Amino acid sequence: LEHWDVGAEPPSSSLGTISGSRSPAAPLGGFTTPRNSLQAVTYIRQADRFMSLGDYALAIANASRAIGLDPRSADAYGRRALAEARAGRHLEALDDAAASLAIDAKNLAGLNSRASALNRMGRYKDALAAADATISADPRNAYARYMRAMALNGLRDRPGTLAELAQAAALDSRYEAADATARAAPEEKDLAFLFPEEELAAAKALLAVRAPSSSRRFLNSLWGWPSLIGMPIA
Repeated sequence: LEHWDVGAEPPSSSLGTISGSRSPAAPLGGFTTPRNSLQAVTYIRQADRFMSLGDYALAIANASRAIGLDPRSADAYGRRALAEARAGRHLEALDDAAASLAIDAKNLAGLNSRASALNRMGRYKDALAAADATISADPRNAYARYMRAMALNGLRDRPGTLAELAQAAALDSRYEAADATARAAPEEKDLAFLFPEEELAAAKALLAVRAPSSSRRFLNSLWGWPSLIGMPIA
């Protein structure tokens, strides 16, 4: 699934209509046919598309349909977890990340969504450990470095934050603007604006500090869902 190449990156019963309802995070049982598995991939791709449009409810609904068709799909649980994290449904994201990782301990969508949810909950030490687990599975995962930077910023470790942003930029050019913006920011400036709860908040913050024009490319990558996964990101 090209849109969810998390390594470069950030894919029960069947649902009736696409409504945002979710299947329970209980992947250890269940059986799927080859046909259902192929249909599940179609819904995962639909989830990718809605994520790229910022429609997290429909992304969640399509990932849920994929889970209904293929309860053993680590990608489906991982994608739903990522969408839930972006939608502010952090506890559900953690449940689905755990479900994804119970199926495939190295699923990058599951690993990255866990770090993302923990960061957005303010559980920075746990997020740091989660990002480390991603890096252990995929040492060149730029998004995991970005998640480490977010956690370190939350822990008020500015040198560590800058070091991790530099690592992310070295691994993926889409992080170069974030790295440059952070280094150009005044020492007293909190770098939290680089780790937004919502992309619009990031845009306003970047414009407020008159970041270099290259930051606009960074915002475009923030808005592009693919970055969220293996990332690049975010």
